[in-house]
Amino acid sequence: MKRVRPHDGASSSQSAGEGGRSKVLKAANPGTSGAVEDGASAQAVAEEVAVVSIGGWGHLPHHLMDMVKEKMKDTGELMTRHSFNAELSRSVKWMLKNCRLVNQHWCKWATAATHALHPTLLGLDIASGMAMITGRFKSVTALILELDPRIGSVLGYLENLPNLTYLYLSHDSITDAELGALGKTNNLRDLNLRTYQHIRGEWLEKLMALSRLEVGYCPEFGDEGLAFLSAMSFLEVLDISSTAISDVGLRSLELVTTLRELDVGFCHEKVKGLGLKNLTFLTSLNAGCCSISDEGMVSLEGLSSLLTLVLCGCKHVTDVGLRSLSFLKSITILSLASCDKITDESLAIVGTLDALQRLCLQNCGLIRGKGLRYLDKLHALTNLDLSGRHVVNGAGVMYLEGLTSLLSLDLSSTEMDEKEVTDEALVSLGSLWALTKLDLSYVWCSTDQCLRCLTALVALKTLSIHHCDWVSDYGLGFFAGLRALTFLDMRYCNDITDAGLVHLTGLKDLNELRIAGCQISNAALQWLVELASLKDLCIKPKKRANDIDVDACRAVLPNVKLAYYFEGCDDPMYEELVAGFYSGIDQDSDWGEWYEDDPEACDESDGPDFTGPDISDG
Repeated sequence: MKRVRPHDGASSSQSAGEGGRSKVLKAANPGTSGAVEDGASAQAVAEEVAVVSIGGWGHLPHHLMDMVKEKMKDTGELMTRHSFNAELSRSVKWMLKNCRLVNQHWCKWATAATHALHPTLLGLDIASGMAMITGRFKSVTALILELDPRIGSVLGYLENLPNLTYLYLSHDSITDAELGALGKTNNLRDLNLRTYQHIRGEWLEKLMALSRLEVGYCPEFGDEGLAFLSAMSFLEVLDISSTAISDVGLRSLELVTTLRELDVGFCHEKVKGLGLKNLTFLTSLNAGCCSISDEGMVSLEGLSSLLTLVLCGCKHVTDVGLRSLSFLKSITILSLASCDKITDESLAIVGTLDALQRLCLQNCGLIRGKGLRYLDKLHALTNLDLSGRHVVNGAGVMYLEGLTSLLSLDLSSTEMDEKEVTDEALVSLGSLWALTKLDLSYVWCSTDQCLRCLTALVALKTLSIHHCDWVSDYGLGFFAGLRALTFLDMRYCNDITDAGLVHLTGLKDLNELRIAGCQISNAALQWLVELASLKDLCIKPKKRANDIDVDACRAVLPNVKLAYYFEGCDDPMYEELVAGFYSGIDQDSDWGEWYEDDPEACDESDGPDFTGPDISDG
């Protein structure tokens, strides 16, 4: 890309200054308007004058550029576990990459403002590449290195990144000896080595300052590695899921009193819960798919600080073992998914956990519905998942009407007892007025009269009813009042036709609509064009003459991203990715997933990608 350098002449400076005067002041003082007229600070005015006098927009003060960068960040990413995800967002990468091509002033800022890197070094001399990275990008706090078998040989360069706090490494070839070089990274706090095949942990004695360690799915990491952790005085989060640890090794963690979150999921036969007994300082424990039995549940009774407990897939736990939950009154998140031996009676204990906010009972096949009556006193409960292998009776559904604090309810794939579940039973869900998310996909019902409950759920933002062949155009009439709805999935509701979509025209906030498998033709476009906020539309590839046509969609909805849905998929395949190989796909075959339109998920160039800068730039 050719560099664009602003002219240094006065005319250019004046033009840039006059054209952007109000914008600069607005960025410097976001709470004011009108600059001088409204009494803007003298400092802001002086900064604007300085911008104009030294070269206009080509020499913006760096702190203003920092403010622009902050505005470019994805607010959703800022809420994730790692705040640096926002530094790797598409918009920030675009900004940094292009700012380096303007002039030396902007390039200098972009280099200093690069705080997270995810470089591609394949095909390059890795030593030279790492030397360049560590020599130039001194502000980097987060680094991701993966898919390169040579990574281990250059870890010594990382000592030259004084601000590095997060490191993600991914390649099976790295050895314990090579990881020892990380001992020279003085500020490293967060290390992710998930899926390594041949590490045991000897190098951990050189990383005593770690606050977060993830070595999940490292099959050779076992009790010997845990022994090195006992001396860590700052460790707060530990992921040792699917490793070779046992209850014996877990006792090493009794000395790590700073530990708050522990993941031992998928450790299967060796973790039975006995080694967790004295970890009373934990606030979060994932012991899913371990061999925890009723005896092991007794060991958890002393963990009174627990806020989150995941026991999904613990197939040895019975109603007797769940009695131990009565000692854990602080729990706010509880997952008992796929605990095959628990029954409705176990919910009597769950119903005493007054602080509970999220409860997952997915695929608990012996819960038939009558136990749901015990949940009516959980006034803090906001999320309830009853999806999967259940056969729920009508009374069970009606017990839910008292859970008025629910924000999310998942009943998908629940097998309703056809003899007992009537339209009136599902209509009772209308009392859940606070719901923002409801999933009724694959749920059986006799008629679409049961959708009358939706008329009261005016706060709904997400609604899924896919593969409900009892829903017709008449049922869509109950959607008209859902003005807050942003996502609607109606795939393979076979009785929905063009005429039914007229009921959706009032949903002005609807962003994503999935109608693949419905009886929809081009005639429906007259209604779809009324959806002012529509950004994503999922349809089925045209097979019949009267199916909705992609070209017609593009013509009428030019700003809407189209996606194809193939039977057997769970997510859309967007047309941009389909275009190159669509003709070779058997449309009748089962596909396993949707594909997003994310061209930046792949390398954007033949050269290395350093989250903005190209290492060949000066």
